Amino acid sequence: MINRGAFKIIDDFLTDSELDEAITLADESYKHKSRTHDGGSKYGTLDWFYSEVVFQNPIVIKFLKKFNLDKSDITKFVIYYLEPGSNIPPHRDNSGASINDRIRFHIPIRTNDSVEFIVKKEKIKMMPGDLWILDTSFEHSVYNGGSSSRSHF
Repeated sequence: MINRGAFKIIDDFLTDSELDEAITLADESYKHKSRTHDGGSKYGTLDWFYSEVVFQNPIVIKFLKKFNLDKSDITKFVIYYLEPGSNIPPHRDNSGASINDRIRFHIPIRTNDSVEFIVKKEKIKMMPGDLWILDTSFEHSVYNGGSSSRSHF
């Protein structure tokens, strides 16, 4: 059965050397990360962070070229970090919802076997370097049960 909320569109979208560059970028950007939600939000206490990526980055350029996009087609390109032991509870949001003519792409950079990413009550296993589409209008959640930060473009 197809999970219409999340599906992989390209295996190994990033080459091994591009993935190494992404890991280096994620490690460097980690020092300048920002909390994804402010303290007044119901998600404000989560150890969930992001760092913006400049559009001149080679991985961003590769992504734009692959889909014949202009940077004006992208709302933002970020690295999201979910710290060990952190949980984003089941929810739906329209920031990446196909019903609003928007969609969210994920490229895992660093993950671990203890990450549980659930979409429509189904566990999704995302591997580093693969390219995924996520429609966030479907219920989704994520838990990082590992000992290192999970990071995705």
